[in-house]
Amino acid sequence: MLLFYNIFGMKSYTLFILLAGFNIYSQTIYKTVQSVNLQETREFNVQLPRDYDKHPDRTYPLVLVLDGDYLFEPVAGNIDYFGYWDQMPEAVVVGVNQAGFRAQDIAFGEIDNAPMVSCLNFYAFLKSELIPHLLKTYRINDFRILIAQGKTANFANIFLVNDPEMFDVFINLSPIFTPNMDRQVFTSLKTTTDKKWYYVATASEDFIDVKDQISSLNGQLSAINHPNIFYYFDDIPDQTHYSLVTHAIPNALEAVFSVYSPIDPEEYKTKVLSAISPCDYLETKYSAIKDIYGWEPKYKFSDVLAISNAIEQNKKWDDFKKFSRIARRNFPETVMEDFFLGRYYEENGKPEKAYKHFQSAYSKKEVGFVTRDFLWKYITQLKNDFGY
Repeated sequence: MLLFYNIFGMKSYTLFILLAGFNIYSQTIYKTVQSVNLQETREFNVQLPRDYDKHPDRTYPLVLVLDGDYLFEPVAGNIDYFGYWDQMPEAVVVGVNQAGFRAQDIAFGEIDNAPMVSCLNFYAFLKSELIPHLLKTYRINDFRILIAQGKTANFANIFLVNDPEMFDVFINLSPIFTPNMDRQVFTSLKTTTDKKWYYVATASEDFIDVKDQISSLNGQLSAINHPNIFYYFDDIPDQTHYSLVTHAIPNALEAVFSVYSPIDPEEYKTKVLSAISPCDYLETKYSAIKDIYGWEPKYKFSDVLAISNAIEQNKKWDDFKKFSRIARRNFPETVMEDFFLGRYYEENGKPEKAYKHFQSAYSKKEVGFVTRDFLWKYITQLKNDFGY
């Protein structure tokens, strides 16, 4: 019995519903912390994942946003949106408010181009006070992203140069580098032993000197041949130093989490359908996610649906048996394991076993397209064909 399911129309169908109530579920927490290094109180904002309280055993990446007084909201909104669609893992987003402090926080000497005392104090505040406080307060895992713009992005790269273990991903929005910072960035990336994601954005209408500087840096970084470096350069058309932000943030997230993101129509057409075993392809994809990002990924239902479609389309019936084991591990107590076993036995000429598994699935939790009504069609068909 060959049935095909809609795998890629689902997102567009539900998008209006999502946008209609999108802000209902995401909340910003406003916090302060007394800093010994800065000798003053600093403000920061926190956005927790939507279901943070429902999953007390789950940990999340940290996204630290500098210039949080204006950059937090666009970053937090994109993180929430990407996480909702499982284009990236949900994350704890923290924005550091630098209004009134920015100049002293990121100050470099005009002669020696070295961080000034106030800049070093801000660096110490982030490294020794704020980040340890966040790790103690929230369930944060080892994957960390740092986002900044302009001169603050220049400051953010001190972490890459001096404490590269602090962050995995550096997102630079039209960075304005002090002399020699580009060379230090190049050396740090070229010699690192850790995985690093490095994104740089400029725009067609960016400041000319900034654009020239970024273009020069791109020439250097593009030449790095390092298996642990994931480098992305973005030259966004028809935007300025300021307006590029709303375009660069989703571009950067999409680039960094390209392996993590669900199977899309292009991947399905060019890779999944041509795979010897669609099931093996899926397991290899999730092994790559674990290897690249360093955590055990949860299987996405949309990916399971895509692989199920590929098995049906290419008549790779033995893959249904493999698939049932994946379902048992990732969707326990649901209809999935028995449904895929039922399809395996049905297509391999064992209708009695297929019938038993479809019946067993009928009493379990529905998932996606595999509803009781959907299963009943299989059960009824087998009854009519074989008299069970």
